Amino acid sequence: MLSRIREAFFQASNALLAIFDPKTALNRSQRFKPYVEAYEVANKIIDKISMKSSEKPFFIWAHFMDTHLPYTSGHGRKWYKETRNILDHLGHSRDINPSASRDARPNNPEEWEAYKALYDASIYTVDSQIARILYQVEQVGVADDTIIAVCSDHGEEFGEHDNFAHQFTFYEHNVRVPLLFYRPGLGRRV
Repeated sequence: MLSRIREAFFQASNALLAIFDPKTALNRSQRFKPYVEAYEVANKIIDKISMKSSEKPFFIWAHFMDTHLPYTSGHGRKWYKETRNILDHLGHSRDINPSASRDARPNNPEEWEAYKALYDASIYTVDSQIARILYQVEQVGVADDTIIAVCSDHGEEFGEHDNFAHQFTFYEHNVRVPLLFYRPGLGRRV
């Protein structure tokens, strides 16, 4: 019952906010992401690594969705507020609407740039969560015996070949994706 009252209050306050600040009201109305965010995925992995026995080998696989449409960075219900700070940190305008990538497709050069900036911010978010996981691997003392593999599942298109997002095409920017392996002493291979 209390959750229904809170939600009703939220809806009413957001309707009022929409009169004065429609962009913020839109962001607030989209406070729930359509997937499990990178921060929560990293937390689960960090918990598993923390409970790991040093004698037994382990395998963890994770798929981060934040770099898929809609591009959302930051975490929690107020992710859109953190997105502005990330955009600023990356050299993009803080004035970009964090929920702009929820639209169907960019229609003009400014919207294309906003989508690209939000994509950059989502990559930054995933990178920071991977860094947290790597830090935990070091903290539990298994870094020297652990192989870390990072791979992208596909590339994104921002107008190349008049496509958007990740169409089912075989252009190089869709299929030539990073595959990185790291282990101390492994050396560099290209």
